Amino acid sequence: MVGLANLTTSLPAQMSTQFKLPYKFALCIPSTSEYALGHMFICGWPYILLPYSKDIAKELITTQLSINPISTTLVYTTGDPSDEYSIDVKSISVHNKPVTINASLLSINKEGYGGTKFSTITPYTKLETSIYSSLVSAFSKTAALRKMKNVALVVPFGACFNAKNIDKSQTGPVVPFTDIGLAGNKFWRFYGANSMVSVSKKVLCMPGICGCGIISKNLCYYRRASNGGSSY
Repeated sequence: MVGLANLTTSLPAQMSTQFKLPYKFALCIPSTSEYALGHMFICGWPYILLPYSKDIAKELITTQLSINPISTTLVYTTGDPSDEYSIDVKSISVHNKPVTINASLLSINKEGYGGTKFSTITPYTKLETSIYSSLVSAFSKTAALRKMKNVALVVPFGACFNAKNIDKSQTGPVVPFTDIGLAGNKFWRFYGANSMVSVSKKVLCMPGICGCGIISKNLCYYRRASNGGSSY
């Protein structure tokens, strides 16, 4: 197990201090571990994913991290900020159509509520209930226009489809794409294999799940619980 939290005791922080290197790290987490276990780059780029020799860092979209002023750990001292990694999400859209949501939920307020964080321990995206409902509805309507056929839901997912009538491409199933709007008018797009979960050879499901708690497998909306812990 490797500690990657935003703390001076994390592996990237210690390597940066010890070897006088940039305090940076990057994770490439695959949609499935069937073919690869992912990659981690510490202390800067280039980011080379063998067997390819191209530096993918030059093609990445970047956005600033935001800090939750209130710790979300079970045990903390008053005034401690969160050691998690959050970003400032502005909007969500499906196939270029904005999803109607309460945008205030996307920002961290002074009490530590709201916001969007990354998680490597949550297997699927968790969404606050109203955001989840709006996103599932928007995705399902667009899917219907593409003749995608709904099938019985597979727990814990809220939208599942017959995989047999969904075309495939080099990037995975051809399904509606979802854009996460970021600060600076930037967009983080999820499509193909990154936007669906293959639960069987016959069924594909949208990876968002409902909870107290936003989209892709490692991006989560959360709300701090009243006891100082985290509610996901």
